[in-house]
Amino acid sequence: MGESGLEGHFGLVRWEQAAPGGARLLPLDEDPTGVLTVADGRLACLAGKAGRRPLQRNSSGIVHGERGLAFMSYLAFAGVYSLEGDRLTVRVDAA
Repeated sequence: MGESGLEGHFGLVRWEQAAPGGARLLPLDEDPTGVLTVADGRLACLAGKAGRRPLQRNSSGIVHGERGLAFMSYLAFAGVYSLEGDRLTVRVDAA
């Protein structure tokens, strides 16, 4: 188990960001879906908007504009983490 005592697989309940000036943002909406995996001092996160639809395709490949929508509704990252009180910090080395 890691030094912080945090280890395992966790479902994502909420994704909230603090904006300058103190505003709280929900970039993945009210009900995101995702998982965090924590082991050996590392954390990996996969997260997306609930109900995110698959990329639309046509005979030429992915429909124009779909990649941008996909990019705005999903994220993934991994790195070394630290936990101090209720603050989780991740030094991202893959995204």
